[in-house]
Amino acid sequence: MKLTTKVRLALLATIGTAAMVQPVMALDAQAFVDRVAAVYGAMGYDIEPGAVEADGSTVVVKGVTVAVSGEAPTNFAADLTFTGVIENADGSYTAQSLTMPDFEYDITEKTPGHVSLKNIVVNGIYVPAGDKVNFIASLQGYASASAGPLSVTRKGLEVITIDKIANDNTFNPQQGSADLVDVKSSFEAHRFLRRLEHRC
Repeated sequence: MKLTTKVRLALLATIGTAAMVQPVMALDAQAFVDRVAAVYGAMGYDIEPGAVEADGSTVVVKGVTVAVSGEAPTNFAADLTFTGVIENADGSYTAQSLTMPDFEYDITEKTPGHVSLKNIVVNGIYVPAGDKVNFIASLQGYASASAGPLSVTRKGLEVITIDKIANDNTFNPQQGSADLVDVKSSFEAHRFLRRLEHRC
């Protein structure tokens, strides 16, 4: 009887401790998104994220407005989904990937047209900590990114077609290090086609 009582108390204590610790360990999704906006704000981008939803280590941003200095803001109504988000001990964040729906944009200035970009993925995301984002930290934002196909039409004619765009970064010694020595970056565009408009 005494053993059973001790086991029961031990289980209750464990459950109680887990209940108290869980909120502390849970990812603060809003803090993560605010940090992303702050980091890219230091690089000249004015980012206003929409509502934030979280499910474990997955964070979904319900739309975002992005403006670059001197240009009109662009509103992206689509969901941005970050997976595998982790807050590190130093206050930085990492995420396994960022995915977003296919991008469609109508060109209304000068010659009317349309831009379509599909399968947008960014992998190995790093969001540095600290009040200021130094140059070394700004070079380590992501390990790889890919998208495609890309299609640009003007006046109903497809003028640019790219099957796939890929960018890979290799960090020495490793991504997130304050002692970064160099970054090796590669960029590929598969099956690029551009049609030139001939004027008589």
